[in-house]
Amino acid sequence: MIKKIKAEKNLKIKIKLKLDSLSFYFPLWALIITNFFWGTTFIFTKVLINSYHPFALLSIRFILTSLILFLIYPRTIIRESRNILVNHYFQVFAVINFLAIAFQTTGLQYTTASKSGVITSLCILIVPLVNQFIFKEIIPKFYYITVLFAFCGIYLISFGLTLPKIINFGDLLTFFSAIFYAFYISILEKIANKFSGATIIFYVFLFTAILSLPFIPLIDKSLPSLETFLDIKVLINLFGLIILGGIIPYLLMVYGQKYVSSALAALIYILEPIFTAILSFIFLQERPSFIQLIGMLIIFISLFVGVSILSQTPKNI
Repeated sequence: MIKKIKAEKNLKIKIKLKLDSLSFYFPLWALIITNFFWGTTFIFTKVLINSYHPFALLSIRFILTSLILFLIYPRTIIRESRNILVNHYFQVFAVINFLAIAFQTTGLQYTTASKSGVITSLCILIVPLVNQFIFKEIIPKFYYITVLFAFCGIYLISFGLTLPKIINFGDLLTFFSAIFYAFYISILEKIANKFSGATIIFYVFLFTAILSLPFIPLIDKSLPSLETFLDIKVLINLFGLIILGGIIPYLLMVYGQKYVSSALAALIYILEPIFTAILSFIFLQERPSFIQLIGMLIIFISLFVGVSILSQTPKNI
């Protein structure tokens, strides 16, 4: 009888450990898959920016994305609307999302997709600073070293051992975007457990579309022609950006950050340039150099070390 009770107790412990492990690794994989889809966004945006002005692209992209989300999750969005619209964290989050994407998209007019990706990745250096000095979270000192090494890996993937020849206006705009993205990642952690992913993303994208509209006559000066909008290449890239670069990764991102801290999430987001390099190899036959492979290895080691450090720090996983 005693043996049977012990066996049942051990089984319950094993099941609990397994469930705890799954509840941790599912969100991690959600964020990793998010990076895979985000690896496509720079390519889609770079193609579309030749046909659309930045704020026209933002408005059209996010109006269509919001519409699709509402058609899929109407009851959830309507039910949570009142509470989310009066939430102060969400209000700040929505404005920051607009600023981050607006600066990044406009910056792509003046800089390359690879430079934009590297500069945006600077947000992983800023997230722990935001968490520590604004939200008063405990961030291990060694974590900063890990993040710095991770950024070195990102740099090697994009530029190798050379320095960028010039720092232009687009690079500066993208740097401001990285700062806003750091706040974006940190604040998302505060609202992800309060509302569904569909409601958060619906209203964030809707606000981004609305906030972009006044800038079309001020900065863009004109809307794209109907012929441009109906061009098959433009439509494919637009809906690729909406589905693969919008709905799927952002829903996964909100789900992942319900269970994973923003510090760890920021570290996981450094996988994006690796997926970009892999996709470029598959679809564009761009072979990675030895230095780029070293950069990928550094990122993987940094991610492993970072997860180990944060897993031993309370409230950071």
